[in-house]
Amino acid sequence: MSIAKTDYPFEPPFEYRFAKDDKILIYRQGKLVMTITKEKARKLKNKMAGKSEHEIQFILAKITGQYKYGNEKQNKD
Repeated sequence: MSIAKTDYPFEPPFEYRFAKDDKILIYRQGKLVMTITKEKARKLKNKMAGKSEHEIQFILAKITGQYKYGNEKQNKD
């Protein structure tokens, strides 16, 4: 799957912080949704290194499970 190298036309959905104790805190709409610790945090930090903001947002969406697969049925009211 190819990721477009464009900026979001809106505010990025995820924010993240690197904590001192080898943790990554992931927020969505200002609420903490996931804490990544120890070895997983180091791997994620390496994966995010050198990526664009768009690519990082895609990575965060995948690991938090908060993204659409594209095959959800649409409501037809």
